Amino acid sequence: MYLKRETKKFYFKFTAALYLLLIILNIYSNIALTVSSDKFKNLEAKISTLNDEVTDLNFRLSKASSLSEIENRAQKLGFVKILDSVIVSTDKLALKND
Repeated sequence: MYLKRETKKFYFKFTAALYLLLIILNIYSNIALTVSSDKFKNLEAKISTLNDEVTDLNFRLSKASSLSEIENRAQKLGFVKILDSVIVSTDKLALKND
């Protein structure tokens, strides 16, 4: 079965247009993938920076809330260290009912 010359030209032009469209779509998808990859890398870098900051803040919080640091700040504010302490026991106390 032979095709007419005009039909062959139409199929050739259609196939060429289809290949050209596929090439353009391939280029577009590669560009979009590259842009998405760059955005993803930027987000990963930002997450890493935020994780480092959280770690630093947790360290600073644990240091600031340590007993020795609280004691140092209290001394700077003029509090004095109590050497003798008094312990009050509730074992020998009772409520008097009238």
